[in-house]
Amino acid sequence: NSKFIDVGCGKGRVLSYLVHEKAKCKAVGVELNEEVANIAKSWTKKYENLEVITGNVFEMDMSEYTDFCLSRPFETDTFKKFLNKIEDEAKQEVNVYLISDQFLGDYLDNREGWSIKKRGVIYSRKGFIIYQYPQRYSVCKYTPKDK
Repeated sequence: NSKFIDVGCGKGRVLSYLVHEKAKCKAVGVELNEEVANIAKSWTKKYENLEVITGNVFEMDMSEYTDFCLSRPFETDTFKKFLNKIEDEAKQEVNVYLISDQFLGDYLDNREGWSIKKRGVIYSRKGFIIYQYPQRYSVCKYTPKDK
C-alpha cells in the first residue's frame, strides 16, 4: 500500500530501478523541467503503477505519500522547507531516501520526529564505479507527533 515519490526525477532513473526490481507500489516522479519530464513520461506511460508529473513538489499535497526519494534536488534552505512540508502534511510514518547525501541528512540528526534508519557509502556495483567519489546515502524515517 505504499506510495513512492521521486522528487526531481529527471529522466526517471529511480523509477526505472523500481521497474527493474518489480516494485508493486504506486510510484510518482515529479520534475520541474518540462523537457526532461517529457522524456520520463514517454517511457513510463506503459506502466500502470508509474506516473510522471511536470511540476513543483511544493505545490503538491504530500499527505498520501509514504516514501520519498531525493537525489540531491535541493539546496539547504529549500531542503529545510521540504522537511517542514513533510512534517505539516504527513498522516502516517514516511521514509525518506537521500541519495548522494553529502550533508543534508545531518539536518535530520536530533530533529523531532526524525530518525536515521541507515547511512552508508556507495562506491561501486558489480565492478562499475557509480560516482567519481564515494557518495553517502541516508535512509530516514519521520513519525508524525500524533502517531
